Amino acid sequence: MKLRITLAILLCCLISLPQLSIHGGSAFAKAETFEKDCTACEHEKHGKHEKGEARHQKAGMFRITDEEYIAWAEKFTPDKVAEWKEVLGKREQLNKRWLSPEMKAKREALQQKKENRRKEIMELRKQYESGKLTKEEYMKQAYEKMRSGMNYRMKAHALAINLKIAVEENNSRQASLFLNEMLAFLKEHNNRIKKKMES
Repeated sequence: MKLRITLAILLCCLISLPQLSIHGGSAFAKAETFEKDCTACEHEKHGKHEKGEARHQKAGMFRITDEEYIAWAEKFTPDKVAEWKEVLGKREQLNKRWLSPEMKAKREALQQKKENRRKEIMELRKQYESGKLTKEEYMKQAYEKMRSGMNYRMKAHALAINLKIAVEENNSRQASLFLNEMLAFLKEHNNRIKKKMES
């Protein structure tokens, strides 16, 4: 099972990295590219994709809905269903507040910070391609810039993969273990979002 998980993570990384370099590293660019190249729906009927559909496309096949979390909690960890509902409700409230007009300046500042980091990495790549940096120097410096938040996102991704596999295999021991880990992760995530809004 560990080999399957490792291969799934590796495959996801290999699939997403070329898209990031081709479209400038922006998740929005990936969603826009999907929008332009979409042949799966009729744009004439609704004009464009809904945000949720684009978000689902970005998140890929490992996106887990709140309904799935609740259903799995009821099946594998029935004693924690109330806690799951509370954490997911809190997450929804925090997300609504984060997306509210009062947080616009903070969202834009965060987006600008990410964009600046992306530009710095692209500049490092240009220096590498022109011969000013060795491959090792480029990799080390680019990694230092990308590292911010990378472990956190990879942890969430790995937990989602492990949880989906355990549920698909109906492995109640593994599913309850990963549900408990995901619950702890989501609590931590809620605290991070709250701190981000308060800073």
